[in-house]
Order: sequence, then C-alpha cells, then structure tokens
Amino acid sequence: MGLSIEAPSSNRVAECDEVRVTGLPGAGVHILVCHLRFEVRDVHEAILIRHPRIRLALNSANTGYLGCAADDHHTYWELNPQTPRMQMAFRVPITSKQIEHIERFRASRDLELELWFFAEVEAASGRRDARDAVNFKVPQSEWIRVLEECQFKRTLLYEFEAPDPNASGDEDINALVDAAQADLHAGRYDECVAKCRQLIEIAQGTSSTHQRVQSAGDRFCDASSRRNMDRRERILFLWAAMRHVTHMSHHGRPAGFSRDEAKAVLGTVVSLLPTFNESAFIG
Repeated sequence: MGLSIEAPSSNRVAECDEVRVTGLPGAGVHILVCHLRFEVRDVHEAILIRHPRIRLALNSANTGYLGCAADDHHTYWELNPQTPRMQMAFRVPITSKQIEHIERFRASRDLELELWFFAEVEAASGRRDARDAVNFKVPQSEWIRVLEECQFKRTLLYEFEAPDPNASGDEDINALVDAAQADLHAGRYDECVAKCRQLIEIAQGTSSTHQRVQSAGDRFCDASSRRNMDRRERILFLWAAMRHVTHMSHHGRPAGFSRDEAKAVLGTVVSLLPTFNESAFIG
C-alpha cells in the first residue's frame, strides 16, 4: 500500500498491506472507520509505537480535509520479533454536509481518499517520528455500503428522515425509497426520479385522493381559484407539481436530471409522505 513505519535505526519494521473503510452511526454525525493492517517484519529489538493517529482527506488539491482520529483501541503498540501484525482502527466523525461534499467530489465513481499516518517510534536505539501518507480508492459498491452502515441513507435533504424500515404496512414505500436512494448514489438520476413517481402513486392510493391532487393542480392554474385555496389544497398542489416533475422519467423518456435535481425530487417526495398519513388531512 505504500504506508510504512521505520524503527529509529531506519529499518522498515511494519508495512501496511490493507486499508479499508467501514461506517458506524453517531449522535448527530456519521462515523467513518479507517482500518489499517500492518504486517510486522525485521524487528530486532523491542519497539514501541506510541500515539498512532491519522488525518483523512479527499484526494484532491481543491477540496480536502475530512478529519483526524487516534487509534480506537491502543495508545501504543509494542513490537517484538514474535509480533505478526498490527490491526488499527480510527473513527473519524463527519457531518451530513461533509458527506454531501464527498458525493459531489466522487461524482458517482470510486471514492479517492488521502490518508496520513503519524506515530512516535521508540526503542533502546533511539526515537523517531513516523510520518507517511497513502492515496487509496474505496470502490463505489463499498462506499454505498459504508453510507448504509453509518445511516447516511436514512437521512435525506434537510434531514427529512426516510420511512422506518421496521414499520409495518409501509413495505412498498420502504423498498422504493431504498431503491431510489441506491439509484441516486449510483448516478442513475432519471431512474431515481422515476421511482419517486412510483412513490407518489403508492402514497396517493385511492382514485379519490388522486382526484383531490388533480383538482388542486387545476385550481392553482386558475388565478381566481388560486387565491381561495385553503391550506390542504396548497399542500396537495405540491403533490400535483411533483407528479408533473416526474412525468417524463415515469414514462421512460430521458430527462437528463442532475444529481442535485434528483436529490431535490427525492427529498421533496419523502418529506411530503407524512401528509398522506394524516386522516384529518385527506378525509
């Protein structure tokens, strides 16, 4: 991998042969866990690796720093000729805004990251600071799994929560939201918008509800009627507008939606879903 640790005598005593990333949910943040596996070699004396830590950044000159972290399990490692390897884990907390920035940088491709490793190396022969860096890629399929693990995919635009996957009665909606988000993260933006139209159809349910939505759209188009629309009709008009936005993709016509546009459609539709769960609203 190109990441190594040298002893005070300058011989290389550990070399990183694996860098991988997993995710964890956090309180108000998302956690990226960077796992480093070092193969230990050519250790001729007892060596202490103190305060191992990393700095994580996007691999780009124009964007950058994501966060720093210390080894989650050890403040130091003791190496001797019998030590086979070191397995370090670093928890880097990042915000939803940072992930959105990452997604724009990634642009539906593999994610390229830069990782700097720091530590203090001590032995009877002396002391030195370890400092090394490596650029590595997280394949798109693995990155999407990381987003799931840190529960970023449960949070949409403006932190509107996606439907609870454990709730009964909403299996079709849950499946469509998951599928739409998968399309969004994979760069299939027209397909994402098409699934939003399916969400609208399922949420509206009965033909009477569909007629209410259509009526609200018609009233909005008439200037005199628009002024007299009540709160419920104005919310229903949003549903009518989203039906119109998703029309081309729903019928398989290429629309060329961008990521931001598809995200806006998905976020809007998901944020409107609770309005069809209020019996007082649709009654």
